[in-house]
Amino acid sequence: MANEFLIEGRDRSATVLRVVNSGFLPGDDWAGEFEAMQWGNAMFFATLVEYLRFFPGRAATPVTVFGPPVADWPAAWAALYKKLGVGPSPRIGDPAAGGEVFFVNAHTLGVRTSIGFYRFLRGFHGAMVVSHELFGDDPTDWAAFLREGT
Repeated sequence: MANEFLIEGRDRSATVLRVVNSGFLPGDDWAGEFEAMQWGNAMFFATLVEYLRFFPGRAATPVTVFGPPVADWPAAWAALYKKLGVGPSPRIGDPAAGGEVFFVNAHTLGVRTSIGFYRFLRGFHGAMVVSHELFGDDPTDWAAFLREGT
C-alpha cells in the first residue's frame, strides 16, 4: 500500500491537499478494505486539523502497534472507554485520560493531550490498532506519556 500527499498552494493563502491511496492488501476483498479505510481516513484528516491547531511545525515520534484479532468489539470498546475515563458513547470534546476526545466514529477513537495524540482503530482484519504521535521535548520519555495518557 502507498499513500501520496500532494499539497498545492493557491492564491490568497489557500491550500489544496490531495491524498491518493493505492495498492491493496493480498486477497480479493479490496472493496471491504477500501470501505474500512474510509473510517480510519476520517480520523487521520481530523488528526491533521488538530495538529495544525495545537502542534504546528513540531515533529512527532510515531508509534503504531497492531494487536491480535478482537472477537467482541463492543466489549473491547467498552473496556477501552472505561480505561480512558470516557462514557459508553464518547463525543468530541469529552475529557479522556489527561486530554480530550478529538474524533470518534464507529471504528475509531482519537484523543489529544498536551504532548500528543493517541488513536485507536478497528483494523481491517479485526485487530485493535493503537497509533500514537508524541510531541514531548523528549519523545522517548514514555513515562511522561503514560503518566498523562493512561
